[in-house]
Amino acid sequence: MYQKRQLRYNSSTGFGFAPSRQYGRNIFNIKTFVIYVAMFLLSLLYIGLMA
Repeated sequence: MYQKRQLRYNSSTGFGFAPSRQYGRNIFNIKTFVIYVAMFLLSLLYIGLMA
């Protein structure tokens, strides 16, 4: 049951794999969060430079 949920979660985020069954969810949550923050900061910096 957990395996099915894990695979569905990973495929929904665009990653079809996980480093480990126990920690895959946390690792991918942190990774996607960092990516979103980096994109947000880059867009702010770009807007600031263009203004």
